Amino acid sequence: MSHFKSLIRDLAISNNITFIAFGNTILDRGPATKIEISDAWGTALEPAPISPTDAEPYKLLSGTILAAESRGGNNSESLPMFVMPTIMSGEGPFHLQ
Repeated sequence: MSHFKSLIRDLAISNNITFIAFGNTILDRGPATKIEISDAWGTALEPAPISPTDAEPYKLLSGTILAAESRGGNNSESLPMFVMPTIMSGEGPFHLQ
């Protein structure tokens, strides 16, 4: 939330716009023009912690992937395969009004 506030605060100041962030009035320049950001559904969560790649579940998953690849005809001339964690991004819980 603080990241979103910091991104918009300078814009609001330089354009003399009222800015309300997550229920707190940051700048009050009157009702004519307003930017308000909020948690759209009241369900925001803290970011998930970084999962260690040396944990047993990750070792099992990456080992299974590598074993399946080696049985699929991978030969010694192929580039090595690496398994690394990733996450799909989607729309965040914040919206501009």
